[in-house]
Amino acid sequence: MDHDESCDVEDFYTSDENYSFYLPHEKEYNAFLKYLNCKRQHSSPDTIKICDLLKNSLEYEYDVRLRFSMKEVTLGDEGEAILLEALPKLRNLSVLSFEHCNLGEHCITSIASALKNFPHLIELEFDWVNLGDKGAVAIASGLLQLPNLERLLLQHIDISDEGAIAISQSVKTLTNLRFFIFEYHKIGTRGAVAMMGALKNLRKVETLWLRNICMGSEAALQLASAMTKMTNLDVLEIRDNEIGDKAMMAICRVVSSIVNMRGWLQFGFYGNNLSEATYKVIRLAPSGLLQATCPWSRLTHKDIQHRPFDDTIMTVLLCAERIRQQGIKRVVVVSSVYIKGHNTLSS
Repeated sequence: MDHDESCDVEDFYTSDENYSFYLPHEKEYNAFLKYLNCKRQHSSPDTIKICDLLKNSLEYEYDVRLRFSMKEVTLGDEGEAILLEALPKLRNLSVLSFEHCNLGEHCITSIASALKNFPHLIELEFDWVNLGDKGAVAIASGLLQLPNLERLLLQHIDISDEGAIAISQSVKTLTNLRFFIFEYHKIGTRGAVAMMGALKNLRKVETLWLRNICMGSEAALQLASAMTKMTNLDVLEIRDNEIGDKAMMAICRVVSSIVNMRGWLQFGFYGNNLSEATYKVIRLAPSGLLQATCPWSRLTHKDIQHRPFDDTIMTVLLCAERIRQQGIKRVVVVSSVYIKGHNTLSS
């Protein structure tokens, strides 16, 4: 397609004509839509399809968010070129999400390089994206340019120890992270230990999902140490790992400390090569793990502070309520277990 001067939107970003009353991100949103509409003119069906996909992926309210999902779409070379040309135009982007994307190595590297253009980015997600170790190394480099990042979601990105170690080095610098998901990765001991060690700097983190990352006892002990610094932790999800009894109890001791300090913690731990004895200690926490100040038999419904939880999987909800009259904390563990199609609630 011949270059169309009307599609050159750089002046649109800087000119105040007709848009002086817009906020910067609102002006950018309108400029980006104009850019996509121009790209569609006299273009191939594939280009039109990608432009429409980008347009539908863009969200605008008080900020600009791009949630790009290609579950039933293949970009191809032309689509990747348009994506890479479009991304730098979203200078005020706050959310960048890629889901179910089969991206080429060059595209992933270019996306990583573009991250430095988004100083306002607070959420970055790669879910079912074939980053691989090379892509993870590139993204890790880009993460160093995102000091304000608050939410990082990395799921099903096809990495091994090399990719996990690279990402862990960048995670150490993301001290503003409040929400971190790192799950479904077939990494080894080196990668898991490196990542758990990096968590020590995440003192503001509130939600931590580390499900199914082949975490063994050594990495779990690193996690337990890191958790002692996490004074804002509300959710800890570590199901489907290989933690074992000893390391799990070390984690649970820190969980107990957090519960006594904050009042509650949602804790998912099922599927970690645990013995029945360990499960029993955790489920009957008031008489064992949490060492409640009042006997288990004396707890009543009035002592339970209800919180929402998933009733189809093993999730433990630890709740503590300050009893003003007695000046003590009463703690109850509520566990929901999915067994042979039936939900059972035990407390």
